[in-house]
Amino acid sequence: MLCVLLLLTPDPQSGEPEIIECLKENKKQLSTRCHQKVFKLQETEMMDPELDYTLMRVCKQMIKRFCPEADSKTMLQCLKQNKNSELMDPKCKQMITKRQITQNTDYRLNPVLRKACKADIPKFCHGILTKAKDDSELEGQVISCLKLRYADQRLSSDCEDQIRIIIQESALDYRLDPQLQLHCSDEIASLCAEEAAAQEQTGQVEECLKVNLLKIKTEMCKKCYAKVKCKFRYISKRTAFVKVNETTNSVHFRNIT
Repeated sequence: MLCVLLLLTPDPQSGEPEIIECLKENKKQLSTRCHQKVFKLQETEMMDPELDYTLMRVCKQMIKRFCPEADSKTMLQCLKQNKNSELMDPKCKQMITKRQITQNTDYRLNPVLRKACKADIPKFCHGILTKAKDDSELEGQVISCLKLRYADQRLSSDCEDQIRIIIQESALDYRLDPQLQLHCSDEIASLCAEEAAAQEQTGQVEECLKVNLLKIKTEMCKKCYAKVKCKFRYISKRTAFVKVNETTNSVHFRNIT
């Protein structure tokens, strides 16, 4: 049974939060009812990251360093903006990435994106919303929908800014693209296992899929990879990166069209 060892021998210092974190990491293997409960919990935590005990514990010192003036609702956003700083603690960076992976499975788990794209989502992704359930993930379908509209230059400026960041980040780390993981999981496991196992993701999985494109058998994976490549080429033409803070090493974008 999932997480049974944690239930039998919980860590006295972390206790229940450690069990909850285990359930989060194994969501897809949970019963429907338990999965739904975990999803609703994550939705609550994303709205107020101070309720995310594991994040707050692992990143306690980094919050003091990078986000001393951030309020509870912007805490995770602040950490994400400073994730690639040379001063970032590796364990905190890993935890931030975990939360980003979670957020990219469903726009409802990303309050900043949800606010920025509040008009764009019902306008362009209505068909997906009609099939959505209140307590289970959309596996990145809405975000993929918005990525397509980004390529068409049809998004509002605020929404475009958020989708641009997601495209750039997911091009470097395949784990941030739930649709690519969903449709190319077998290919990644068989063709790019070494690249996928790397602790630091810098685009090596996407490069591996490119090199092995002729070996990809499933049409859905081919289509999904083609969409990722097309969108990244498009964003590369439209934007330039501007490093504005040498201390945090944070990267910002500037339109060049």
